[in-house]
Amino acid sequence: MQLAEGIQAISNSLPPRDAARADQASGFIGRAAFIERLRDAMGAARRAGDRIAVFVVDLDRFRLVNERWGHLAGDRVLKEVALRLRRTLRGTDVLTRLGGDQFAALTPGVPGGEGAAAVARKVLDAMRAPFAIGADTFSTTASVGIALFPDHGADEHGLIRAADRALADAKRRGRDGVRLYSSALGDVRGHALDLEHDLRLGLARSELELRFQPVHDLGSGRVDSVETLVRWRHPLLGLLPPDRFIPMAEETGLVRSLGERVLEGACAQLALWRAEGLPLAGVSVNLSARDFERPDFVEFVTDTLARHALPPDALEIEVTEHSLFEDPDAAARAVALGEYGVKLSIDDFGTKYASLAYLQRLPVNTIKVDRSFVRDIGYSSSSDSIVAAVIALARGMGLRLIAEGVEEIDQVRSLRRLGCHVMQGFLFSRPLAADDAYRYLARRAG
Repeated sequence: MQLAEGIQAISNSLPPRDAARADQASGFIGRAAFIERLRDAMGAARRAGDRIAVFVVDLDRFRLVNERWGHLAGDRVLKEVALRLRRTLRGTDVLTRLGGDQFAALTPGVPGGEGAAAVARKVLDAMRAPFAIGADTFSTTASVGIALFPDHGADEHGLIRAADRALADAKRRGRDGVRLYSSALGDVRGHALDLEHDLRLGLARSELELRFQPVHDLGSGRVDSVETLVRWRHPLLGLLPPDRFIPMAEETGLVRSLGERVLEGACAQLALWRAEGLPLAGVSVNLSARDFERPDFVEFVTDTLARHALPPDALEIEVTEHSLFEDPDAAARAVALGEYGVKLSIDDFGTKYASLAYLQRLPVNTIKVDRSFVRDIGYSSSSDSIVAAVIALARGMGLRLIAEGVEEIDQVRSLRRLGCHVMQGFLFSRPLAADDAYRYLARRAG
C-alpha cells in the first residue's frame, strides 16, 4: 500500500494544469498527463521494488452507437463507461481516455499477473450491463489488455504499447476477454514498430491530422479550392507523412477507415470555413479505389455532404492513375457520384498505364500533371512535350488541369507559357493546419 499511497500523493501534488487538460467526454485527465503520472509511478515502483499494472480497455462494437443513435448518444455512453470504471477501480488508480472508446488505467501495487487479471475481469463485468440511450438500450462487452512494470516495459511508452498489443490479442481471440502481455506478442523494447497495429490504434485515438494545401488559379488570382492531405501524429515517431503509412493501409484494408475520417473531416472543415465567410469553392480528398468497392460508398458520400449542408460540387474526389477502377461496380459508383454532382480528379496523370478510355467512361472533371514532369519542365524537352500534350488533351476534353509540385518560379513561367494556369506546390504554400489555412485563405479573399 505504500506505493499506492505514494502515487496518490504524486497525484494530489500535481498543479491544477491537469484540469485544463482533462478529457471532456470522460472527465479523466488527458493522455499527456496520464503519461506523466505513469512515468512518476514507474520511478516510485523502481525504488520500492514493486509492480504497476497498465490496463487498456476498449469497448466492443461501440461504433454502432454513433451510427444508430448519433455522436451525442455516443458521448453519453462514454461518460457512463467512465463512471463504471471509476466505481470499479480504486481511488488510487489513475484513469484516462486514450481516444475514441479506449481507456487506460494505471494501477499501482498489484501483486502480479493474476491479481491484475482479477481486476480486469471486474471491469468486464461492469461493462456487460446495458447502457440506456433514451428509450433504447445498448448492450456490449469490452476487451482488456494488461502490461506490468517492470516485466513488460522499461519506459512509459513501452508499457502502454505492451498493453495495446495485449488488447489487440484479446480482440483477435473473440473479444469480451482479458489478455496479459507476453513476449510472444512482440518485443516492445525493439526499434521495429508494427505500424499496422499502431495505425489501428491511431484511428481509434484520433491521431490523424488533416492538412490543407491551396490550389492557385493564376488566371483569376484566386485560391478557389484546397487539397486535403493527411498526416499521422504517431505517439513515438512524431508526425508521419502519408508515404509512411498509406501503402500499408491499402494493403491491410485500413485505408477505408482512413478515407472515411479524411472525407468527414474535409467536409466539416469546408462547411465551417464557408460559415465564416470564406469564398472557397470546394475541397478535394484523396481516396483509394478500395473505398469505391464499398457497396454503400455512394450513400456514405452523399450522406456526409448532406450532414454538412454542402452541395455536391463542393467535393472533388481524387484517385491516382494507378488505382483506377478495375472493378466494374466501383466504376459504376464513380459514375453515380458524378451524376449526383460530385467531381472526380485523376492524380499523378501520365505516370502509369491508364487507358484514355477512362476519361471517356468516367465523369472526370480534373487531371493533375504529376510533379515528376513539373520538376523537369523547362530543363527537359521530353517533360515539356508531355506537359504540353496533357494540356492539349485537357483543353480538348474540357477538363480542368492542375500542375502539382510547383516549387520554383521558373516552373511557373514554363507552365504558363504552355497554357497551364492552375497550380499548387511549396512555392505558394506548404500543406497547412486548419487554423493556418484559414488565415492564408482569408488574406487572399480580401
